[in-house]
Amino acid sequence: MASDTPSEPSSSGPLLSGSAVENDNLALPFRVEGQNANGRVVRLNGVVGEILAAHDYPEAVNIMLGEALVLVAMLGTMLKFDGRFILQLHGGGPISSLMADYTSGGGLCGFAQFDTAQLHEALRAGQTGIGLLGDKGHMAFTVDQGADMERYQGIVPLEGDTLAEAALGYFHRSEQIGTCLKLVAAPLLLSGGQCEWRAGGILLQQVAHEGGTEEADIPPEFTHDIDANTDA
Repeated sequence: MASDTPSEPSSSGPLLSGSAVENDNLALPFRVEGQNANGRVVRLNGVVGEILAAHDYPEAVNIMLGEALVLVAMLGTMLKFDGRFILQLHGGGPISSLMADYTSGGGLCGFAQFDTAQLHEALRAGQTGIGLLGDKGHMAFTVDQGADMERYQGIVPLEGDTLAEAALGYFHRSEQIGTCLKLVAAPLLLSGGQCEWRAGGILLQQVAHEGGTEEADIPPEFTHDIDANTDA
């Protein structure tokens, strides 16, 4: 039975945060004046292309991993301490696991594990999105502040049809504030028949009071201490 089990996740160079619009990779916070709402927009073009090209996954896996990289970049750049922000998806479907990791300073890496034959069969049957992880999958967000600090983790079932819908379920459980999230990753066909991957997303949230901040300490939903030596 064919499977893909990379020994090392592929990493990128720095993700430039809050840079000019011309930058190919950015994470930019914003505030909607008069609407009591904050947000963040992320664009990963060269970075996501480097990571996906290193693995040469099928398109359906690339879409999932590209969206996951956008999500960890979006949430990781909101934390104001040095460390790592890790997203893990696990399930019993054709894609058995997927990991995306953001390191303060802008580093990104990610990988997926899947069964090739089962994946092709599921795609022929019309399965897409997080349905490729099976019916009983779960999602974990982990904040790692370094070897001398505690790690914090929140785990929820995978619900919905897309990674964005699953993440929204997490926000609704933990923060209980109005949240809108859109994630996208797709190949772009260039002249000459070449193909490059693009990924991006936008997060918009209501703030509880006037003057909400753009950065955050460890969110209250990260309430489960785990072993500091546990690997992502």
